[in-house]
Amino acid sequence: MSVEISLVLVVFLFMTSLFLGIPVAFVLGGLAVIFTLLFWGPPGLSVMAYSAFDVVTTPVLFAVPLFIFMGNLMRYSGLGEELYDAVETWMGGINGGLAIGTVVICTLFAAMTGIAGAATITMALIALPSMAAHGYDKSIYIGTVAAAGLLGLLIPPSCEMILYAAITSVSLGKMYLAGIGPGLLMASLFVIYIGLRCRFQPHLAPARKVKVSWGRKLTAGRHVVIPGLLIALILGGIYSGIFTPTEASGVGAGGVLIIALARRKLTREAFETSLYSTLRISGMVFWIIIAATCFSHTLTVTGIGPLLTSIVAGWEVSKWFIILGMLLILVIMGMFVSDTAIVLIMSPICFSITGVLGIHQLWWGLIFVITMIIGWLTPPYGFNLFYMKAVVPEGITMRDIYSSVIPFVACMALCLVICMIFPQIILFIPGLLTR
Repeated sequence: MSVEISLVLVVFLFMTSLFLGIPVAFVLGGLAVIFTLLFWGPPGLSVMAYSAFDVVTTPVLFAVPLFIFMGNLMRYSGLGEELYDAVETWMGGINGGLAIGTVVICTLFAAMTGIAGAATITMALIALPSMAAHGYDKSIYIGTVAAAGLLGLLIPPSCEMILYAAITSVSLGKMYLAGIGPGLLMASLFVIYIGLRCRFQPHLAPARKVKVSWGRKLTAGRHVVIPGLLIALILGGIYSGIFTPTEASGVGAGGVLIIALARRKLTREAFETSLYSTLRISGMVFWIIIAATCFSHTLTVTGIGPLLTSIVAGWEVSKWFIILGMLLILVIMGMFVSDTAIVLIMSPICFSITGVLGIHQLWWGLIFVITMIIGWLTPPYGFNLFYMKAVVPEGITMRDIYSSVIPFVACMALCLVICMIFPQIILFIPGLLTR
């Protein structure tokens, strides 16, 4: 079988399988097995076993279950509720204050967990009823939670960055540094949009009528101090070289566990639920990793990967045309495929193409992540839209969710454009701290 025919067959089977609703791990693993048997026969399966063992024992991936455990502890122990209560106390007195505070809390949550789903679901369960009770319009509060929850994919420690670094061998520490600028930029654009809209349409997000005393504010504010110190410890330890990102995940998980125990927030049920959820999510992630790794190796050895790279490299077009084409593919995939699967399927292909084009790989890694985030929120099939549908109050339709997130998708797209025009937003901090 020629390489060209294999490429067409792979694309057809891949898209058809996803359309039929077959789980991504089964699609990738199944295609890897089929093409391994076609090209090498049964002896080739032993190579897949070695590839699977090699990837799951990669040290950097040990951080994934620990960061997931950290996020679950935040969610089930009630620490996330304390953070939100502090923001509601401080910012509820201004128009749009709760929505702006939700973005702030999601930013902090992202810096402690690195998991988009954990932040989205946790903040939806906490913030949506509160904003609805304070008279916020659904066109504001739904989009706020759906968009801000995705900051966990961009702001370190991001589990997707861990996977990207493991696949492409780009420095994870530099990726974490590079994610700070775009993450804060995206969060700032959300805050600016909410602030401007609530300024001109105050009825959409009314201010709290009851005045809160300074004593109450100071009491609530202390809930932010210890998590803030933990974030500083995690990120500061990584950037200063005191410990690796993998070690940081252990420090973070242990820190949240100690905080929850000290505040008597961690019940037996919450601990068991956190462990079960961590096991379930980690198992899903690692099966996708195994399947995608085998699939990626199959593409390389069969010549499909190099064929794609040579085809793109031979085009007589501007490199920006190729970049925009890859970004469009990532956005479309974000509507149908999980973030983990996108990283593991597309990162080796895009990494090879951008390498041939001479594109800065650290800059491209963050552009890759930002684009993937946009796909996760883009109607009609963005993954995060369905997370939201599962937790929004009764009576909220998918149409309501779509209309609420569109302005936030525009903010994300603006963030992407700004980072493409001004690459130093991504590269400045890594360059500053790694000289």
